[in-house]
Amino acid sequence: MAGGRSVPERSWMAVVIGSNAGITGWALDRVPAQPGHGTLLLLAALTAGAAGCAEAARRLELPAGQARDLLAVWCLPASLLLPMSYALLVPLVAGGVVQARTGRRSPAEAVFRVSALGLAGAASAAVAGLLRIGRGGSWVTHPQALAGAVLCAGVFGAVSAGLTAGASRLREPLAGWRELLRDSGTPLPDACGAGAGVLLAIICSVSLPLLALTLAPVMMLQRGLLCQHLRAAARTDPATGLLNAAAWRREADAAVRQAARGGRALAVLMAGIDHFQRVCDTHGQLTGNRALVATTDTVRCQLRGSDLAGRFGGEFAVLLPGTSAVGACRVAERLRQEVAARPVRVTGGSAVTVTVSIGIAALADSGSDLLDLLTAADAALYRARMGGRDQVCLLPPPGHSSDPRT
Repeated sequence: MAGGRSVPERSWMAVVIGSNAGITGWALDRVPAQPGHGTLLLLAALTAGAAGCAEAARRLELPAGQARDLLAVWCLPASLLLPMSYALLVPLVAGGVVQARTGRRSPAEAVFRVSALGLAGAASAAVAGLLRIGRGGSWVTHPQALAGAVLCAGVFGAVSAGLTAGASRLREPLAGWRELLRDSGTPLPDACGAGAGVLLAIICSVSLPLLALTLAPVMMLQRGLLCQHLRAAARTDPATGLLNAAAWRREADAAVRQAARGGRALAVLMAGIDHFQRVCDTHGQLTGNRALVATTDTVRCQLRGSDLAGRFGGEFAVLLPGTSAVGACRVAERLRQEVAARPVRVTGGSAVTVTVSIGIAALADSGSDLLDLLTAADAALYRARMGGRDQVCLLPPPGHSSDPRT
């Protein structure tokens, strides 16, 4: 496993991989001496479908980490329709094909992902067995059986996402579970994948030859989800998951113009981690990345759903609609205190305290458009840094000497 991972994360990955290997060995030990022809044909068909979609994703020539191969679409029907011993082989074989053809993950990551899918399939297969969901086509006409298939899809997705989020949590202990679960798989692709998996199971249970007709639609679904993923990636800063500067500017500019026309309050915060380069030089780049992620998580936790946060150069930019200068100072001060109260773990078990300086600009007081607000907030951030850092600064409006924080 990669040397950059923490011991707890490597241990978690080893437990997941070992558990899947143990369950797979236990299940394979119970394989019938002469499996049915239909069972082997279904196993081959689902594995071939997964491999075909993986090849289609490879031909798109996407950057590493940008592909969604939708293995779950093929692993879910296997868990519903095949004995567990065979269902566990689908992610193993298909995942091996994906890794061999794309190589987008390290071997440890590939084995961990296959193991997570295997355990998810085992859990789904166990539920399917309890609900007596079989391969015969008659279960399709029973609403209770269909509801059970949907429940199995939910179990599959929950186990897979939970195992992946667990590894991420051990890598970034200060990150929130909500963010980790969100990052392990965005809701729309996962919902589409679960729905497609149930539909594939229905088609397979009715007539296996019809499965050939579903390959093209599933590939189109995969391409559509990949395009959506790339559009989201084009708007997102990869290091923090916040909006990047270009996307933040577009959305913030529209919000500022709307607030200016309606005469509503609005404020902009510019926050920067104090001595960030010194943190990286002293404690290592890994600690610097943890500080960045921890600060990002704190920013998200302290904001409302209507607020807009983004990575703007080396700083964080936050738009606060409907917030006056005084209200923005309260938000900024709360944010500053929360960041300082959450030490960042350093390799070796110790921790380092990270602080932020924050500059504030309010609509009307500092200007009437986004450029004016950014200029004023940046000047206030510079004043906060020159004044000793770990503080909030709001420059007074032109012609005023008082500080609205009082």
